[in-house]
Amino acid sequence: MTATTATVAPAAYVNPLVAVCLGWLILAEPVRVPTLVGGVITVLAVAVVVRSEFQR
Repeated sequence: MTATTATVAPAAYVNPLVAVCLGWLILAEPVRVPTLVGGVITVLAVAVVVRSEFQR
């Protein structure tokens, strides 16, 4: 069984965002602007990879 980049990339790159959200919810860790900007950049990059893979 093989997995495409579009399948694997979201799991690999969105995982840290989930960790930040859980840290904020469970441990009341502060989420600052640089963290949010980095999260947005990560989500956009994953969207580009997924979209380009599905257009092939």
